[in-house]
Amino acid sequence: MMTPWFPGTELPVREGVYQRIYNQDFNDLRFCFWDGELWKVGYKTIEDSAEYIRGFAHSQDLPWRGITQ
Repeated sequence: MMTPWFPGTELPVREGVYQRIYNQDFNDLRFCFWDGELWKVGYKTIEDSAEYIRGFAHSQDLPWRGITQ
């Protein structure tokens, strides 16, 4: 399950993996690690996002939602 979408101007309060919208058509969703200050590069799977924490995402203000389960 997922939380509702949040605007990119609002930031998560906890470090971890979140899903982000990489374009406005919702057809490019990526899982990104939030390190408490910046978003890391996004991946297609949760596992890859948690394992390959490197580089910063080009855009830091994309909409996001949390993973509840």
